Amino acid sequence: MTNSGSVNSPNVRLQQMLFGYDRGHGLLASSRGASKSLASKILPDTDWDPRVSSKSQGYVSARPVQGEKTFVLMRTWRAPEMPRPGCVWTHVLAIADADLSRIPNLQVLDQQFERPTKRNSFESYSDELVLDPHTLKAPAEPLDERIVRDLIDLVYFGRFDRNTVENEEDVKSALFAIWSQQWPALRRQFSFRSASLSGTKQTRRSDFEVELKERTSPDLVEAPRLSSDVLDLVVRDVVSAGSSEFRRFLWRYGADAGAARQNLLFLSGVYHDLHGSEPGKTNIPQLIAEIGETFPSQSTALMLKKDLTQPSNADFSMLPDVDPFDVVIGVQSSSHPEAFPKLGALDKKTIKSWISSRQVELSELLARSADDLSEFADSLFTGVAFSKDADFNWTLFDLSETAFLRIARLSIAFLNDDRVEKVGDELLLEIIQGSKSPGDKSLVKLVPRLLARSSTDLIAAIYAAAPNAVIKAVTRQFAAEIKNDQIGSSVHTNWLECVKDNPEGIIEFAEKEVESRSQLLACRFMLNADSKRVPLTVWTTRLSDITDDLHGYPGTEFRVFLIIQALSQPSGTAPVIFQDAFDHVHDALARDRLNFRTEMQLSDHLPHIGWFKNWDKCLRLKIAAVACYKHLGLSKKELRKMTSNSHVEYELLELWSGS
Repeated sequence: MTNSGSVNSPNVRLQQMLFGYDRGHGLLASSRGASKSLASKILPDTDWDPRVSSKSQGYVSARPVQGEKTFVLMRTWRAPEMPRPGCVWTHVLAIADADLSRIPNLQVLDQQFERPTKRNSFESYSDELVLDPHTLKAPAEPLDERIVRDLIDLVYFGRFDRNTVENEEDVKSALFAIWSQQWPALRRQFSFRSASLSGTKQTRRSDFEVELKERTSPDLVEAPRLSSDVLDLVVRDVVSAGSSEFRRFLWRYGADAGAARQNLLFLSGVYHDLHGSEPGKTNIPQLIAEIGETFPSQSTALMLKKDLTQPSNADFSMLPDVDPFDVVIGVQSSSHPEAFPKLGALDKKTIKSWISSRQVELSELLARSADDLSEFADSLFTGVAFSKDADFNWTLFDLSETAFLRIARLSIAFLNDDRVEKVGDELLLEIIQGSKSPGDKSLVKLVPRLLARSSTDLIAAIYAAAPNAVIKAVTRQFAAEIKNDQIGSSVHTNWLECVKDNPEGIIEFAEKEVESRSQLLACRFMLNADSKRVPLTVWTTRLSDITDDLHGYPGTEFRVFLIIQALSQPSGTAPVIFQDAFDHVHDALARDRLNFRTEMQLSDHLPHIGWFKNWDKCLRLKIAAVACYKHLGLSKKELRKMTSNSHVEYELLELWSGS
């Protein structure tokens, strides 16, 4: 087993081995990641194949190794410079199965082979190769389309005329290109040898399914006959060696179609019928029936079947728009209807096109189907709800309240609109209570539009569905009111009372999501923190990270509040408050800028220092701060961080030493 590259790394790691003559054919050098069991399993394939023409100087072999989750590529050269006749060099590249799908053009691997230049100089084979496949460039030489066509006949039909081989290098390049077209499951099972072989009988069974010898494979004779148009499509894609829409189609729908190579031909025909034919010419029901017959197990080619029968769930579908009724006919007429998933929602694109081109008819259909619980009606309402066409959804408000309610319950996103004002509290309550996704982001966005409403039932329902969203919206809006001195202008008292009933939620918001000091101030009021004890972490956890949007006296008064909290319940996070607020509060005291009420609140938490000195609140603040730091076991170094004023720092240190 070989090591694969990291999932997060663009690189692919290749293990190396070199086989050749050393008192017999065997392993001469290898990288650390190449296991002994792997070397043992591939050893016979590294010697010269006696069926290869004597004129050939070398060839490439490739095959999976059973039990190793590894694929090996082998480049074999004759070694006439060695003392014993018939010696060879074989350079082996081992790649983890998982990494095969990460290399768009597998021809880049052919460029990594290196023939030894002299005997006993094998150091370069002892290190693994680390490649970024997306930066490596494949050979620029164009492929011979005739050879590609002949080899496709060999790979997928087992037919081959050995007389058509003129240049083995061209054959090798074409095989790599055909291999590159295959999706991962096919790649991992593909095996080939690029040399032209004679009919000489082998002494053992070949490890390679694709060999350049005249035969008809009994395993492949049942492969479907391709029309010339489909064969041309496959050939052109191989020759182009690029990431075409056709190749992406094969990889998406081949991913779960199994490792039978004939399936590539069938999916190529499906692509041609859907994308290559003239619009309206393809018989969709017949095509779907053929898909069921080719893949009778529901789990096989499930992606293709789902994208056909459940287009509303096909986020990355590569199928063109087809009439959903044709899909129904195709499934029902198939000899294997059980091969398909249950028919699901209508295609979102189809419904969206109806919204833009047939609004009146669609609105009337929705009104008539408002109470219809059938699968068709459900898919219809779901498609409309998630079309994100708010204007169309609002047309239903006046036409059918029931249809409007059903749409809104599926997706309340479109309610985030000024028109929500005309929706009464009772109807809005029904929507919230019946919503399919009550706590999603759409409700989070909607809450700020509802803060002026007073219905306690509606508020309770929204809070039950999305408590965090309510706490966040109320706190932010209340903070804006406080900041702009407009309390009561946009948040109804009932919302505030609802949030106040959950102090734990407010505390969690303050510690994890608060974004500004005004929001912390809002939390202070809603927690009634001036009279109730609140954990100090509520104020300190995000204090250093949030926006300081409280300017002038409100900012100073809030810092006084913070100092009071730190003095009244000193804990390990108190220094965060002192470093933030001490200089501001000290300066306000020194300049007599605190109003009487705020100064008295602070004074109540400062020590008394005697009749003649008690008037000096700056001194009392410094004494209180030093006492707090000593109580917490903090050092002078921490004390110095409290102030940026050198004179104040000196006084603090003097108090520290004298206390």
